[in-house]
Amino acid sequence: RHTIITSSQAKNDQYGNFPEVPPNANGFSVRLGNADVFSLAESISYDYVIPANTQTFSISYQYAVVLQNPGHAFYDQPRFKANVINLTDNTVIDCVSFDFTASSSLPGFKVSSFDPSVLYKDWTPVILDLAVYAGKTIRLEFITSDCVLEAHFGYAYIDVSPSCSGTFNGNIICQGDKTVT
Repeated sequence: RHTIITSSQAKNDQYGNFPEVPPNANGFSVRLGNADVFSLAESISYDYVIPANTQTFSISYQYAVVLQNPGHAFYDQPRFKANVINLTDNTVIDCVSFDFTASSSLPGFKVSSFDPSVLYKDWTPVILDLAVYAGKTIRLEFITSDCVLEAHFGYAYIDVSPSCSGTFNGNIICQGDKTVT
C-alpha cells in the first residue's frame, strides 16, 4: 500500500482533483494507503542525522491528504499523522507534528466534488528548521489509517525534498521584503 508515483505516470487524484505529484517538486511522490477499505494502516519514515557542527539545517516536504468522513466516533475515523521524532532523546517534536482525523471541521480541508463524504487537502509545503537538533538523529514519520470499522478509507501523498545540504533554498521574495535569511 505504498505506491511510488513519477511525474510521467501521475494523474489527478480522483477525489481532490489535485496532481498526484506536486508541480513544484522533484518529480516523485509516494501514495501512502489507498481508497480500499479494510481497517488498514500504513507508515513510511525517513531518518536523518543532523550534522553536529551545523548552524543551519532544514528539511522540506509536501503532503496532500484524502480522508473519507463517515461521522464515526473520533477514535474510529480515518486519519493521517505526521510525526517528527528526536530518536536520540526519544521525544516527539510537538510543534511540527500533526494528526488529522476525518471531521467536518478540519482546517484547510475541502469537500470532494466527486464524493461529498470525502475531505481532501491539496499539496501543502512544510519546512522544518532542525538546526537546534545538531548531532541528533531525527525521523520524519507519516502514517495513514482507514476507519476502525473497516468501511472507510484514508490515504496521503508525500514528497520529501531530496536536498540535505543543510539549508532550504528558495527563490521567492515578496514585494516589500527588506531581508532574506
